[in-house]
Amino acid sequence: MNFFFIIAASFTILSGCSDVYHTHGQIVPTENIAMLQTGRHDKMDVQRFLGSPSSVSSFNDQQWLYITTKTVDKPLSPSNMLERNVLIINFDENDKLASINKKSYEDGRKITPVEQTTHTQGQSMGVIDQMIDNLGRGFGQ
Repeated sequence: MNFFFIIAASFTILSGCSDVYHTHGQIVPTENIAMLQTGRHDKMDVQRFLGSPSSVSSFNDQQWLYITTKTVDKPLSPSNMLERNVLIINFDENDKLASINKKSYEDGRKITPVEQTTHTQGQSMGVIDQMIDNLGRGFGQ
């Protein structure tokens, strides 16, 4: 009985050490993209071939985005990006397919957030201000 318990515990522990792969977003088959022809197909055709877009551009409703992200979770490590693909579909004013562009993770720009803050006046209360504020709250109830 103890031998069985040790083997079961070993498998449980070792299974926690394996990599876990995730795919988020649209998986768009390359052969479906190849069937689309600019000037011939419209929005309904694109939706039939590729499915609903992941997103529609905020500034241009004639631009559809199909986004796929693949990551891997390793033990004791945050998610690591393996692959990101963005398929950009543009339509003309008649809702006909105008262009198809593909972007990958390498096409993106790394953005480093700035840790600085802008000091503003009147956002912090001093000791006297806090005491007066607390007195006002006490009398108001």
